[in-house]
Amino acid sequence: MAILIEELIKSIEMWLKLIKKPQEYIDPNLDPVLLVPGVAGSILNAVDKKTGRTERVWVRILDADHEFCDKLWCRFDPSTGKTTNLDPDTSIEVPEDRYGLHAIDNLDPDMVSCLVLTMRSHCVEIVEGVVDLDLRLAFQLTDSQNLISSPRPLLQIVGSDCVYYYHDMIVEMLSWGYQEGKTLFGFGYDFRQSNRLQETMECFAQKLESIHTASGGKKINIISHSMGGLLVKCFMALHSDIFEKYVKNWIAIAAPFQGKQLFVISSKLHGILEMMSPHVF
Repeated sequence: MAILIEELIKSIEMWLKLIKKPQEYIDPNLDPVLLVPGVAGSILNAVDKKTGRTERVWVRILDADHEFCDKLWCRFDPSTGKTTNLDPDTSIEVPEDRYGLHAIDNLDPDMVSCLVLTMRSHCVEIVEGVVDLDLRLAFQLTDSQNLISSPRPLLQIVGSDCVYYYHDMIVEMLSWGYQEGKTLFGFGYDFRQSNRLQETMECFAQKLESIHTASGGKKINIISHSMGGLLVKCFMALHSDIFEKYVKNWIAIAAPFQGKQLFVISSKLHGILEMMSPHVF
């Protein structure tokens, strides 16, 4: 049942993309911008190593708790400096759709904006809009006696736009003339890993190089949020030559440069409730 609903949601999302208006204004003179999210700010997909099946595990609604524990729980390996999955048959990937913007735009495309199917006079009216609803009402049926005449929603289908992260900024920047893949990019990453992990640093270097090429050799403006600022700072310290070559400006929003307690997130990822003193909060 959950798989069928997930396929239905994907179909609705594709339909919504088709009816969106094309971008009207592009300014070719703008410098490229790279958006870097903070902790828990990237969509994560779990890939079954045996079957190749891919499913989103962060963030999601259906079977969320089970899938999180099954696919994302992990442990730190001090010999490699990597965080490894407890499930050896699962690997975690960050989607690269829309030049990295998809992973940091709507963290959960299954929640708020929905299609509301309303039965009136034996007709089905489809209304698109943003609805603030309790998750328990995601699928709601009216009483059978009101099946035809009731103006209340017969069925609420969870749809496309929801837990916004960089979404509003992306929409605003597109209206200024930025173009996805030319002057606007995103860098999602596995936030369970160390910011200094060599693989992450290499991916970030490749992202900078690809943006530099796509924009015609222009230097890049980076906008980071929270832990994304620590990632950029690590890269700047470890690869200053590459940073200087490709980066023009860097804006760090709410970066915890003086440290931050993340015991709650750590215990969630590792499945262990840690003892915390009151001053942590």
